Amino acid sequence: MAEETGIQIEDLAPRHEASLVELFNALKEHGDESTFYPHPLTADEAARLCRHAGLDQYFVATVKGKVVGYGMLRGWDEGYRTPSAGFATHPRYRQKKIFSTVVRSLIRQARNRGATEVRMTCSAHHELLIRSCSRLGFIFTPHSPGRLLGMIDLKQDKPGDRLRVGLCADLLISWAGGIDLIVNQFRAMKATEPGNRICLLAPGAAPSSPKSRWKTFRYALKGVVRALIRRPPLKQSSDDIQALRLAELVGRMREIDSKLVVRYASGLDDGLAATAAALQLDAVCFAMRLPKPRPACALIGYVPDYQHRHMPHLFPAKELTERDKMFGQLIASSNAMVMSSQAATDDMRRFTPEPVPRLHVIPFSPTLNPEWLQDRPERVKAYAIDGPYFIVCNQSWMHKDHLTVFRALAEITRPWPNVSLVCTGDTTDYRDPTYFGQLEAEATKLALGSRLRFLGHIPKRDQIELLKHAVALIQPTLFEGGPGGGATCEAVALGQRVLITDLPVNQEIDSGDLRFFAPGDHRGLAKLMGNVLDEVPTRRNDPALLARTNARMHRAGESIWSAIRSAIDEHRNYLLKRPYEKE
Repeated sequence: MAEETGIQIEDLAPRHEASLVELFNALKEHGDESTFYPHPLTADEAARLCRHAGLDQYFVATVKGKVVGYGMLRGWDEGYRTPSAGFATHPRYRQKKIFSTVVRSLIRQARNRGATEVRMTCSAHHELLIRSCSRLGFIFTPHSPGRLLGMIDLKQDKPGDRLRVGLCADLLISWAGGIDLIVNQFRAMKATEPGNRICLLAPGAAPSSPKSRWKTFRYALKGVVRALIRRPPLKQSSDDIQALRLAELVGRMREIDSKLVVRYASGLDDGLAATAAALQLDAVCFAMRLPKPRPACALIGYVPDYQHRHMPHLFPAKELTERDKMFGQLIASSNAMVMSSQAATDDMRRFTPEPVPRLHVIPFSPTLNPEWLQDRPERVKAYAIDGPYFIVCNQSWMHKDHLTVFRALAEITRPWPNVSLVCTGDTTDYRDPTYFGQLEAEATKLALGSRLRFLGHIPKRDQIELLKHAVALIQPTLFEGGPGGGATCEAVALGQRVLITDLPVNQEIDSGDLRFFAPGDHRGLAKLMGNVLDEVPTRRNDPALLARTNARMHRAGESIWSAIRSAIDEHRNYLLKRPYEKE
């Protein structure tokens, strides 16, 4: 979770081990071991904490990658309902902002985990600490000789007016990551404020069931059979693709809320404004382009990334101009924008002329569908994958850089001849229809043979089961709008290891077992692959994963509802200030 101060609060993970040992040593050298002693400040304890998989949580605060603070919420592993907070800052970084950021993040995390209060103990002589924590809401009472007990009440007032919000599916359903985004944000919004009314605004006509459902099932079945016999995926018309993806989206959202209201013929150019008026919506959210006409309610826009500005060589000249124009019109007409990363937010400010509406960054929030924790071996068996395998869950787009993974796989052939690579995702890149053929040619040149499997776009639950049983997820991307992309969110939610490029946007990820390598460095990736093959995986702790995903969902939900309320307020202020026009 990135703070406005430049301080990053991250879940403690194996990548922090050396820095945590350094912090522990600095605390001991400064004489803090006599006042901060929740556990031994040793290298062995740091190694254990970095691999802790229980309900208790440990965090580090970093500034430009350096660990400057440490915090914990403990007691859940022992069955206590009220967690105990502990925190320390590096002796050379004892600034008020760092301390308050760490403590505020612990309070927020405890609230998102469902705690109604947090406790802490400290020396009765630590006046500065007592005064600082009192300002944040802690109330101190005597606990034992020379010690005080601090408690903070986390109960919140219920939200006031119920809102009516439409989620715009148009354009987002054009790729798998867009579908995942809608589903994950819908789940977060329902978890945080279930009383608000949310409807899905879908483009195109309603499906004609049951024929449509049978067509969807038959296509999915054929896809599995073709993957099994190692044939390329079936080709479809654009209308069929949209219908299938929309059916998938609606099905997944109704798993979250069976009473979900769906309004068809409500795309950006085919009825969205009329539907918003008919339903008396307060806001329309996640519009990727300015609707025509614009709805007469608050509009929250969404720009996934500015890849065309960073990698213009991947786009036709006409599309470069069109994307700038499309984004500019949306931003100028929106009451607020939601963004998937700080990197994308910075790009919007850099590439968009003033004024820009208020920008809201949705925090990295890997969410876990509880059903995913149920093992479904029949779904893996259907693909006939033998031996250990790594998995890449990306569309075969040029910037996803599958080639680096192919070369890394070839690199580890001798020590690991039985390891394979499974690739899921659409195999077409509209910018270069020949690109997938280039990938296949390179795989042939590297003699990967049966060790490489392209499965194409497969059912979501199949992809999740394959991800669960892989050695690790590999994310070789050269560019992302959101930290790590959708597959990384799913891997972190499942407690799976991730080998990922060290792009700045990927370093916004504040949780999970991540191993970074330089973009395009196949030898560096091959080394990481060998390392994880040599390791014994940490046993998955399902209750802990669910508790953490619940906290992340609430964090994301609060962010989205904050953006929506901000947009509604801005829209109402605009209407009040608009000059009266005679009819």
